[in-house]
Amino acid sequence: MNRKVLTIAVMSLLLLSAQACVQYTVQPENVTVANGGTFSATIGLDRCVGTTIFGNPLNWCMDISDVYGMGFDLNYDSAVLGYQGIDISAGVIHGASVVTGYRNSVTDNGKLVVGISKSGQVAGESAQGSVARITLQAKSAGATTLTFKDPHLVDSTGKVMVGWPFYRATLRTATVTVIP
Repeated sequence: MNRKVLTIAVMSLLLLSAQACVQYTVQPENVTVANGGTFSATIGLDRCVGTTIFGNPLNWCMDISDVYGMGFDLNYDSAVLGYQGIDISAGVIHGASVVTGYRNSVTDNGKLVVGISKSGQVAGESAQGSVARITLQAKSAGATTLTFKDPHLVDSTGKVMVGWPFYRATLRTATVTVIP
C-alpha cells in the first residue's frame, strides 16, 4: 500500500513538474546599487527546467525553436526603482520590435508590461538565451524583488507555447537592494 502511494506521489510530482518546461530568467539575481544609480537586468529564456529526484538529476526541455513573440509583466516596488528603458538589439529574437506599457498603482507596485514580437509572415527564432536588457534606476533606499507575471510565448503560426490557461513556465526572480 505505501509503495503504491509513493509511486502515485512521484508520478504526480513528475507530471506537475513537466508543466514548467521553460524558464524566464533575470540576471543578475542579486544586485546592490547606490541611490540614484542605474543597473541593467538581462531577461532570458531557458528551454530546460531541472530538478533532482532521489538524488538523480532530471531535466524537462521544451522546443522553443520557433518563437515569434513573447510577453511578460515585470513587477517591482516603484518607490525603490524606476523604469528607464529596454534594449532588444542583442536579443535572440532577431528583427523583433518591443512595446512596453508602464503603470504605477498601489496594488501592483511597479508593473512593466513587455511585448516583443516579429512582424509579418516570417519564421520564428530559437529563443534560448538573452532576450532583452531592462535598465532601472534606484529611486530610494530599500529592497525589492523583480518578479515575472503573466508569461506568454507564441510560435510563428500563432500557437501559444506558454500562456493561459497552462503557463508551463518557471519564473525566476532577482533581489535588488538600494543603498543610500
